[in-house]
Amino acid sequence: MNSTMAIKGWLFILPWSPDAIGGINRVVIELCRAMKLDGHYQPIILVLDWLADKPVVIEKMDYIEIRCRLRVPSNEIKALMSFIVSLPRTLILLSNILSKYRIAVVNPHNPILSTVYFVLLRLIKVNFRLFISVHGADLKGLGGGGRIEKRLWKWIINRADAIVACSKGLADNFIALFPEAESKTIYIHNGISADFLSSEPNSARINILPQQYLLSVGTFEHKKGQDLLIAAFAIIAAQFPDLSLVLIGRSSDTLTLYKQQALHAGLEQRIIFFEDIPPDDISDFYRHASLYVSSSRDEPFGIVMLEAAAAGIPVLATRTLGAMEIIGDGVDGMLVPVDDVDALAQGITDLLNDRHKCKIYSKALKEKVIRKFTWKNALVEYMSLTN
Repeated sequence: MNSTMAIKGWLFILPWSPDAIGGINRVVIELCRAMKLDGHYQPIILVLDWLADKPVVIEKMDYIEIRCRLRVPSNEIKALMSFIVSLPRTLILLSNILSKYRIAVVNPHNPILSTVYFVLLRLIKVNFRLFISVHGADLKGLGGGGRIEKRLWKWIINRADAIVACSKGLADNFIALFPEAESKTIYIHNGISADFLSSEPNSARINILPQQYLLSVGTFEHKKGQDLLIAAFAIIAAQFPDLSLVLIGRSSDTLTLYKQQALHAGLEQRIIFFEDIPPDDISDFYRHASLYVSSSRDEPFGIVMLEAAAAGIPVLATRTLGAMEIIGDGVDGMLVPVDDVDALAQGITDLLNDRHKCKIYSKALKEKVIRKFTWKNALVEYMSLTN
């Protein structure tokens, strides 16, 4: 692609490689895919990479990836001075990227303070729209930090064109933190890929899965509540001797604790952990599950619940912000209180013992998800912000 091309660019910004496993990366990559198919914008991902002293451009199937070093201002004097000294050079570098790729929209996801460069570029009359997307955990970063960081974030947010949260509940939390941004804060639900279940089943993987199992997918961490699900499974295990629990997630130090918990419960043979499964390889696990369980303590949205629904699996979830915007309790799924092991165990038992109810829930939720939660719909809502 060159500067003479007619199509304008949409610049997503990530603080890490889009190849890493994680929900925010899924959002950005799926929006890029939808954008590429739509054809109105050329999707580009700017990756903050400290090793890339000079921009590194990589042509991917669905987007252009540009790796670049951007210093971040902070309360630390040395870091702040480095930011100030390198500021003119960095602004020229970014201005050249914006010009070359005809960037019409700059859209940081999981924003960090490097967003300040783009606010400065707008002040010197570089013309583009600035949409800041927040996904949950990043909200703590926006509201925390030292005095300089807090002031910078208020300054950045006041000059953004829109703040996009992935759920209404998260948008409300953002407004509570930055009430002055209420008029520009909206929510756009994440979606599911149209070809999510189009891949051929992997027979080798299917052969290692148990015949009957509960499924849960999410980074192995406290807020995802896998410890609650393991404890709930321990309560019901004797009642369902042929049932296993399959947990899939990004590896972390917490995983060791969960494996020890399964061992202490005497269920190490029935609780199966899968680490770092790429998103494109996960559909087989959904296809054969008896029930999907989200036991999160905090879930701003929850793409995995959409995937389970699309696979026709009944969904039981804790009453998090995201789950309440996806599932109608008693209509197309079941919701139980957060951080309540007994309620989780009872909910699993009730659904496993009522297959008719499961069929009603799974059918209704699948229809809702296919109709409402698509990346095409999400993209249309994003693009409407440019009008």
